Amino acid sequence: QSLVSEGGEDALCDALVRQLDEGDASHLPVWLDLLLCARFLDGGATPADVLATVGNKRKEQRCSYVFKNGDIAWNCRTCQVDSTCVQCMDCFRDATHDGHDVFFHRTARGGCCDCGDEE
Repeated sequence: QSLVSEGGEDALCDALVRQLDEGDASHLPVWLDLLLCARFLDGGATPADVLATVGNKRKEQRCSYVFKNGDIAWNCRTCQVDSTCVQCMDCFRDATHDGHDVFFHRTARGGCCDCGDEE
């Protein structure tokens, strides 16, 4: 957050490049999220404005991402058809779950994302 307020998108890009130069890409998805937020926040938008622009992009397609050991699986008790329904990180981020009963857990290898699956 301090990088966003002190230097904006340029400071975040510089910090990301330094980390990648050191050979560490483990947090790349987080960095990319921060850069996206910085771009919106630098324009005067609030975090709520940014979140409001995110819609259910995967509504009409089935994801079926196969989980690897240690992935994060999201559960939304408000949206799920049954208690076994989970979403991968990408599907969860592409959907709107404001005010929903949501939790996540680390996965074992196997199983798949249920986003778009009508069953």
